Amino acid sequence: MPMPSAVDLAAHPLTTWQGPLGLPDFTRIGDGDFSGVFDAALTAHEAEIEAIAGNAETPTIENTLAALELGGEALDHVSSIFWCRAGAHTNEAIQALEREISPKMSRHFSAISMNERL
Repeated sequence: MPMPSAVDLAAHPLTTWQGPLGLPDFTRIGDGDFSGVFDAALTAHEAEIEAIAGNAETPTIENTLAALELGGEALDHVSSIFWCRAGAHTNEAIQALEREISPKMSRHFSAISMNERL
């Protein structure tokens, strides 16, 4: 899935938290933001996973396990906000997004779990 060019994960309020106390700036986040940011974050995480799996060096704690654990920050951030909103402030738009995002997340994490190179 190609990364949408309109989404800058390094600057988007769903993935770069610059609000009070290091939290997201919720005043800049709307229901319509999630789909494109999820797609971009999934694509970015896929690239991180591919880099880890394709590393020619001997696997170590640092270059494999730690890299897996520390990767996917943008996806972690957008997921955290989305699932909190889905649980606490749901509406028809959020419920439609849940139906769109859930299978994508399932496929993504299943692919990681089934990746023989990891």
